[in-house]
Amino acid sequence: MEQHSLDRKETNGSPPDWGTLAARAVDDVSRVIQGELRLLEIRIRGTIEGQVENIFVTLAAVAVAFVGALCLVAALVGFLHQWMPYWQAFGVVGIAFVTIAIVMRLIGKRSATSPTESETRS
Repeated sequence: MEQHSLDRKETNGSPPDWGTLAARAVDDVSRVIQGELRLLEIRIRGTIEGQVENIFVTLAAVAVAFVGALCLVAALVGFLHQWMPYWQAFGVVGIAFVTIAIVMRLIGKRSATSPTESETRS
């Protein structure tokens, strides 16, 4: 027993060797990293759960808007049918939508390239 208590006193009283210090430092760094990883996991999990809910709500809104747009197109064709046959009404609406799509693409392309051109000029 005396030997055991002497070893304990020597260990506590004498400065630890480099191996012990290195082992403690590695252990401390390991604990810090594990704690940070747990915090990161908790944050990411909360963010992902919030985004999944947001995605479902957005998907439902897009589906409802798509159905509404189809109804508006059908109403436009029906409105134009008062003055022309259905095939002509569908043709006019189709040409109008293709034209709108081309204009939107050109505007989108121009706005996408504008910031890079202004950055290169500066």
